[in-house]
Amino acid sequence: MAPTAATDPRIEIALPDGTLVRVGADVDAAALRRVLSVLRR
Repeated sequence: MAPTAATDPRIEIALPDGTLVRVGADVDAAALRRVLSVLRR
């Protein structure tokens, strides 16, 4: 059975160009900033 939104610990970020980034709720904020900065280039 697929996880539901209520039990899924991931965060999904949809960028304007259609790119989807899915990370665990416990992702390191600094690492996420680095990834997003690369994707914005």
